[in-house]
Amino acid sequence: MFSQAAVASQTPLDLDAPLPTPAKRGPKNSDRAQHKRKAPRTPTTATLDIRGMESAGSLVLVVSDVLTKNDRYGRGKGGTFEKTASKWFKAAVARAAHAHGFTEPYRIPEIKKGPNKRKASTVYGTNTIQSGLWSLEVLSIWPHQRHLEGAGELANGDADAPLSMVRDAMQRAGIIDDDMRIVSDRTLAIYRKDERRTIARLTRIDGPALQRHHNAIESLLLAELMADDASKPAAC
Repeated sequence: MFSQAAVASQTPLDLDAPLPTPAKRGPKNSDRAQHKRKAPRTPTTATLDIRGMESAGSLVLVVSDVLTKNDRYGRGKGGTFEKTASKWFKAAVARAAHAHGFTEPYRIPEIKKGPNKRKASTVYGTNTIQSGLWSLEVLSIWPHQRHLEGAGELANGDADAPLSMVRDAMQRAGIIDDDMRIVSDRTLAIYRKDERRTIARLTRIDGPALQRHHNAIESLLLAELMADDASKPAAC
């Protein structure tokens, strides 16, 4: 039997209190660990090929990095902040674009009163794309492999993750005035051991390509109607 002193020194258990949560640490071979960057890193570089703009209405951007969603933004005491890898990516694209005559847009502030009264506006460079509809293809190259049964070699990276990065970087660099012009996109991902890279091709949608774009929209709208019909109970 316990002594009276021993019983008195014990703290009663609160059965409704939550159990302490242990710190979560993924194994070294986890997906998160594989994406973790190895220091030191060199600044990101990029090249831009605009030779296809005159003939095919297309340009190709190659960046020496590929970013996950967690590589772009983090959360701190002051809220959400942009990480260094994302800033380097945008800066590299801007340098490559500047080498081909693209200039970053700048904002003219509003003047509400006086003889020089004006609305706020954005000024773009003469080479900035400011017309038409465009499609974007993004190939991401990841340094680690994902193993899934019956799938062959798979990249251990989200193919969609670099898409918004490329769109934002192109707009920020003054390649295109508004990434809303990019009305069609396709993403692909491949594995190359110890390589990180992003390859993007921006192509004008016109002529037959524009018709295919409209046909794809109509086909999906028709599929929606057929799906709605299929979900309705059969008439007695």
